[in-house]
This record gives sequence, C-alpha cells and structure tokens, in this order.
Amino acid sequence: MNNKQSPSTNISELRGWLKTGSADNALTKIRSLLNTNKFSPEELALIGKMILPRIANQNNTIHVTLLGQCTTTWLGYHLAVHGLKHGQQLAIHDTEYDTVLQSLMELPENTTDFFVLIPWNQRILKQIRSTEKLPDEIIEQELKFWQQVWNLSLQKNGRIIQVGYDYTIAGALGFHCSAKHGGEIDTIREINSRIRQSLPNGTFFIDLETLSGIIGRKSFYNSRQYYWTKLPFSELGTTLLAERIENAINVMRTGSKKVLVLDLDNTLWGGVVGDLGAYDIELGESPEGEGYRDFQLYCKNLSKRGILLAVATKNDEVNAKEPFEVNPNMVLKLDDIVSFQAHWRPKSESMKTIARELNLGIDSLVFFDDNPAEREEVHQNAPEVAVVEVPEDAADYIFALENSLFFETLSITTADTERTQQYLNENKRKTFENSFTNLDDYLKSLEMVGKITPINDGNLQRVVQLLSKTNQFNVTTKRHDEQTIRRFLSNPQTIALTLELSDKFGEHGLIAVAIGLPHNAIDEQQFVNNSEIIKEGDLIIDTFLMSCRVLNRTAEHFLMNEIIEQAIQKRFKRIVGEYIPTAKNNMVKNLFLTFGFETNSVLENQQLFFLTVPTSVLKTFVNATLTVNKKELL
Repeated sequence: MNNKQSPSTNISELRGWLKTGSADNALTKIRSLLNTNKFSPEELALIGKMILPRIANQNNTIHVTLLGQCTTTWLGYHLAVHGLKHGQQLAIHDTEYDTVLQSLMELPENTTDFFVLIPWNQRILKQIRSTEKLPDEIIEQELKFWQQVWNLSLQKNGRIIQVGYDYTIAGALGFHCSAKHGGEIDTIREINSRIRQSLPNGTFFIDLETLSGIIGRKSFYNSRQYYWTKLPFSELGTTLLAERIENAINVMRTGSKKVLVLDLDNTLWGGVVGDLGAYDIELGESPEGEGYRDFQLYCKNLSKRGILLAVATKNDEVNAKEPFEVNPNMVLKLDDIVSFQAHWRPKSESMKTIARELNLGIDSLVFFDDNPAEREEVHQNAPEVAVVEVPEDAADYIFALENSLFFETLSITTADTERTQQYLNENKRKTFENSFTNLDDYLKSLEMVGKITPINDGNLQRVVQLLSKTNQFNVTTKRHDEQTIRRFLSNPQTIALTLELSDKFGEHGLIAVAIGLPHNAIDEQQFVNNSEIIKEGDLIIDTFLMSCRVLNRTAEHFLMNEIIEQAIQKRFKRIVGEYIPTAKNNMVKNLFLTFGFETNSVLENQQLFFLTVPTSVLKTFVNATLTVNKKELL
C-alpha cells in the first residue's frame, strides 16, 4: 500500500465518476485506478460502499451471499472492490450478524451463485469456558450445524466457500497447554480439520489460521472493534480475507492461471549470464544463490502439479540456454520449459508468441520479471497478462509469487500432473507436422485413438475442472458444479460423455466433454419462446467443450459422431446445438455448421442450430479403442 494518493482527491473523484456518465465507464475507470494499489484498506472500504449499488444493476453480475457468525458488512465492501479489480462484478448480499441458518432459509432458490460461510470462535470458546461439555462434544455439535448449512446451501443451488476458524488468544491455559489435546487452540484446529474432512465436494476452504499468520494476529484482528460492531477483523485483516474470498470465486468459476513466464537474469539466477558465463552466475552455494535455487525448486514443483513454465528473456538464445545445459546447480532443465523465447524484441511480443504456441488465451499467462520496466511494458502492451510485483530480494520471490494467488486451485487431478509432458509431446508433434505437405496425411500418421466414456465417479472431478477452466473451445461456457452434473445424470435420457485421446507421441488425457439434455430437462427460461423452438423429441447440447491442445485434429467430429449414435439409440428426433458468444469463444461460432447442423434461430445473446437424426457419419481421423454406450451409474 505504498505511495498512497490523497484520499480526499481520489474518493471525491471516484464519487463524481459514479454520479455522471454510464456505470460501465465509471466502473472501468475505477478498476484502472484500483490496479495502481495506491489505496489504504480504509479507502478500499469506502470505494466498495460506493460501487456496490452500481454493480448490483449490471449484467453478468455474480451474486454472493455472506453468512457469518460475525458482522460481514465491511467484508462485503472489500469483496466488491477486489472483484472489480480483477474483472468480476460481485453483487453482495449481506445478512444479519449470527443468523446463518435463518437467513439461508429465507433466501429463494437460484438467487445466489456463491455462499460465503464465515464462522467465529466465540460460539465454540464460550461453551468451552462456561459449560461442562467436553471439547469433542462441542466440535460434534458445531459440525452438525455446518452440515445443515451446507445441505441447505446446495438445495438453494449455490456453491460454497467455507472460511475456517481461528483463535486470537491462547486462553487461560496459556500457549503451551492450550495447544495440547482439549485446549482452546487444539479445539479450533480440530474443528477446522473435521470441517475439511466433511465438506461437500466442490467446496473451497479458506484456512483463516494460516491467513492471519501471514501478517500476525495482532494486525489481522481488532478486539475493540469486535466488542463495538461484532466485526473481529481489522481493516487490513478484512481486505486480506476479502482478497482470498474473491480469489476463491475466481478459481471456482474459471480455474487458476496456466502458465508461469519467467525472466532469466536476476530472476532465475543472480547476475547477467552474457557477462558472467554459465558457470559463474549466482546460484547455489551462497546466501544470494540459495534464494535463486529455492525459487527454481518452487517453480519446479509448480510444474509438477500442472503449471506450465515458459521463458521470456532479452538474450542471445545460446547464452540463455547454456546454464540449463551445463550448470550443475540449475534445478530447472530445458525439459521443464514448454516455450523458450530468447531474443531482443519486447517481452509483450513473447507473451503473445507463448500463448499462440500453447493454444491458450493470453490471459492464462503470469509474468515474473525482476525488472520493473519490463513489467510495465507488458502491463501496457499485453494487459491481459497477470504480472507479479517482484520484490528486490530473491529471498522474497517465493512469497511474492505464492501470495499473488494466481495459481490457487480447487483441486489437482492426474491430468494436471501430466500437463508439462503433454505440451512437450505437442512440440514433437509440431516438428513432425512440418515434414508433411498434406494435412490428411499428417492426421493419419498420428495414429490417434479416442476413448469415449460416460461421466462417472472416476472422471467427474476432471469434468468439473474442464467446465470451470475451458473458455475458447466451449460453445456455451456454462460452469456446472458437481451437484448440477449429478442432477443431469439422474435423467436416463441425458447423454453425458468424455473423450480421452492418445497418439503415437503419447497421451493427451481427458480433453473433451459433451452433455446433451432431453427437452423436458432444460431450464424453461433458457430460450425465448421456448415452446415454439424446443420440441418433444429434441436433445439439447448443453455443453460441448474441448481442450485447444487438440485443435484441428477432428477429435470434435469423433465425439459428435458418438452423440449422434446415442441420440438415435435413445430415439431423439433432433439435436439442438446452442452457441452463447463470449469474449473468448468466437472460434466455435460456426462449429455446429461444420457438423452439418442448420440454423434459423438467432435469439438475444444466443444462436441455435438444428440437426435431424439419423444423419451421415462425420469424417474423422480418430480411431475408436473403446466406446461405452451404457451410462455408468454414479
């Protein structure tokens, strides 16, 4: 929060923007100013209070309900600000202090996208201090309360973000004894552990004890404020918690960032390799060098969990690559890097090249560079790229990257851990492709094999992840959670399929998902004049998405052939495809036309396509190894 501008000037200027002109323009200008990070926590709360009424009236708002055993009003202000800063318009519904179940019962279904559940320790600690109950009894009672809340939240069709408990003081037993079994600190930690074990699938848990420990409880909490307002958090604590909640919403909606783009000189090692040589850079056996080596190890572990690593350096390529090849202290090797950009052009150009090479949106990239001028150049010329504010000392690099929250995730699947190898294999495919002059010959030579399987317990987590992360090759971009998918599957007429793909170079893993719903299972508000457009005997394609890694290989045709076959088996007369345009999915605007669908219906923000079945088989170069037509029950 350095270099703060005059609060009176900024706040009055922001208020003027909101009073005049369109809300869109005002919010865009405010977002730009928020990204300068020049506001104190107190100023952020004021800004949040101002923008909330405007956000509530915008299209594409995300509705968030705060349910707390403490006051949550100020948290809502901070949450709105952090959402706007990161491009999420969060409409906040604040509820009365300590009325979690009552407030939840009064809410209509389908009005809240996210329920944020915020406990406070007084409910537990008062019982420990004033009753004869054993701590285990108190924990069990509290767990039953939250289970009621979770069940009701799911019935209301909202996703859950559960905040954990924390302690602010050790209590009369003192720090040593309170941490022993049955003590107050131990009880808080045990209830957190039990909550995490019991949470419904797809819930995001925020560990409050860990969060408060980053800046220390003395700074994170304000006991005097709690006695007056029942808000236990300081202004700084409130904004840090709001930042984590906003990040959780973003992760659950779109997934984490996918690529970490690294500078080299004074970022992965100390010094300039072109001056010092590959062996004499600062790395390893020195206080300075150990910081760089540990940062490389952290990046290596990010790669192991599925984050792709790329390099963008202003350097001669030979000099840039030499440390990876010969320096024994290098943790990262060239095989860990999926795209290596070494040249003297602007780094914003490298960002665009990396995104293009990996078939990913440029907003999937995170840039880490010690040079503030390079960071600013990327800010200006590739604004979609997330840029980490890198500290001066390499010893602080890990902390800065970790607390950027760009790589937080709801879950990690087997597909994530295999991702780097998949992209390295893709580089081999591209080299192989360049040896062909005919695309059909190249596709035949790949010897692709596809395996279509119904959505089931074994792949459901990966399906939910793809639904939340896939933006480009996605005809509707609907973000269904696990509960919604299970509800779809309860209808025997639903067609819900996944596609795994492999070829002569290796496995792609699960790369596509399709969900088709019978006409009587769709939301009646989904289409204008629904009764005239959607008819009995229609199968509506609710979801059709695919990883961009396998573009232009006819995998989508292979999957559509299976949908058509199953539609015929289930006696559907017509398949209806839906395209909902977004800022990122223009590539699939005409996808259904390539499958032979016809269109005569363009609705507001929606286009429909129609295919009468039976119909001819689509051309594909993917061979079937195993296709399961009978749905496996979940």
